[in-house]
Amino acid sequence: MTALELTDHTAKMLGYDGAEDLDTGPRLLIRQYLDQAAAQAAQDRSLPLASQHVTLDATGCLAESQLTHTPRQIFYVDVEGAPLPFRRIRLVGSPFIHVPGAAEKEAVVTYGYTPEPMGDEDEPPFPFWFHPHLADYAAARMLSQGGNDQQNKARFFLEMWYAALARLSGPEHDALCWKNLYHQ
Repeated sequence: MTALELTDHTAKMLGYDGAEDLDTGPRLLIRQYLDQAAAQAAQDRSLPLASQHVTLDATGCLAESQLTHTPRQIFYVDVEGAPLPFRRIRLVGSPFIHVPGAAEKEAVVTYGYTPEPMGDEDEPPFPFWFHPHLADYAAARMLSQGGNDQQNKARFFLEMWYAALARLSGPEHDALCWKNLYHQ
């Protein structure tokens, strides 16, 4: 689902016919909550992963600013199909990755990142089954300031959010899980 579809879905969860029935303020607030949900999912459970082909410079370095997303954690740097040791170096200016012995070689960098705010046509960087649960979080936040009935609905949506969040790091989404090398 795109961010626009998620906004519409959240509006329907709140009892509207769609996002077009909302004023600009509530619509923008829903979008903010959707972005917060994506950031929280990345922080608490599962960093979205990206793999990118790059060329290292003459010293075996790559400025992190050359990656599509700002990396929070770098997992692998593969050169010629083999993972190589690397270091993340943070000096004044842009941080960079140094891969000793890989000067001017092609590499694939696999890293986790915190999602940036979504545009209308952007999809959250999580499995498709998780997308509607971002709307659960947004609906819970929208309803949390209301009366008793609204707070009960908010609690229901929040429970749905936390159940999905727990599944996100479970066996269905094992991008960052350790594998049992002995198959036991």
